[in-house]
Amino acid sequence: MTDQLAPVTDRAPTAPPRKAVRPVWRNPWWMALVALVVAFLVYALPPYLDLDPAKSLSPIVEGSSIHYPLLILHIVAGTLGLLTACLQMSAWVRGRYPRLHRTSGIVYIFGGAIPVAVTTPVLLMFSGEIAAGPGRVGRFVLGLLLLLSTLVAYRMARKHRYADHRRYMIYSFALIMDGVLTRLVLFLLGVVPVFGVQLPWTAQIDQALLFEMVGWCVWVFNLLVAQWWIERTKHRKVLPANVKG
Repeated sequence: MTDQLAPVTDRAPTAPPRKAVRPVWRNPWWMALVALVVAFLVYALPPYLDLDPAKSLSPIVEGSSIHYPLLILHIVAGTLGLLTACLQMSAWVRGRYPRLHRTSGIVYIFGGAIPVAVTTPVLLMFSGEIAAGPGRVGRFVLGLLLLLSTLVAYRMARKHRYADHRRYMIYSFALIMDGVLTRLVLFLLGVVPVFGVQLPWTAQIDQALLFEMVGWCVWVFNLLVAQWWIERTKHRKVLPANVKG
């Protein structure tokens, strides 16, 4: 009886309600990510749709029967990886549609990131003189780190360590986005044309040095941004995908 008459201020405070996650169409960062990925795919995919090696945006080793099929596998896996990564990076999808989150995660890991990670160093080894160009070591390390981070993310999910799973999925996402941002950087530096447009200062750049720098700097920068984001949001409680947050 005395407990019921106790002042309200003496009672244990109730936890504040969790802030509702904005739907994807009201999240400008997620929409910008999707727009960037779609623009990249519209640019990168058409030359490969009819399976004609002569239209490849990447040089193909003459006389190699395996180089172009490996490249196609790499591109298909990269497409799946980028599209499903957009779903994985949405907290709204994760909370509102947990089955979609889990399914897209499986597709991302086994149909996207792991095949991309494996084919990256394999393509470099099969490409002969092409692989001997600048930036090859950076690309090789990128593939290994993508494979490692993706496998660890999967392992953490299996062990129900969701905060660690989130951390390594962010690392994996940062690494797989290298293909998109590298093409954007090369375009802005005037090295490669995009949709028939090429910026005018190409001749003023040492291209060997540029490709060596881009082969390392883009994905390293992505990882630094990923780590900053992880530290900035580490206070957030990470729930299983079947619990709405």
